[in-house]
Order: sequence, then C-alpha cells, then structure tokens
Amino acid sequence: MAVRRFPELELTIRRMFEADQGFREMCEELVEAETALSRVEQLPEPKRAARKAEWQDLVARLTREIEVALRENQAFAQSRIDNPPRP
Repeated sequence: MAVRRFPELELTIRRMFEADQGFREMCEELVEAETALSRVEQLPEPKRAARKAEWQDLVARLTREIEVALRENQAFAQSRIDNPPRP
C-alpha cells in the first residue's frame, strides 16, 4: 500500500520495509486499515458512518507517518552523500 501511495519512493520503501521493523509495522497497519475501510459498506447502517470515519482517520494518520519516515530516511541518506564520513 505504501508503494501505491508513494510510487516515486518504491526503492526506499522496499529497503526500509526490509530493514526497519517499526516502518514494516506501519505499512502492515496501513494494509489492515485500508482493508477494513474497503469493507465498511458491509456494516449495518447505524455503525457504518462512524466506522468509516474512524478507518479514514487511521488511514490518513498512517499515511502521514509513513511519509514522514520516508522523508526523514531520504534526508538522512542525502546528508550522508553531501557530507561523507571522514577517514
């Protein structure tokens, strides 16, 4: 799901998914939240609107957290390119 939302960062996503458990967990939570959101229409009418809002909020929050993690990773990688370690 993260690659679908940030296709330009696919390589970074794949690398972080393999190396960073916290990032992997965020991605897995996003999949679960988007799956639940896609099924919300199957709920009884009284619960549907509230659950839909909850899942939409969670998807938005996780998307922002993933984006921040990706941008921080890219900034760190760029800083290492701009300022390589000195021997």
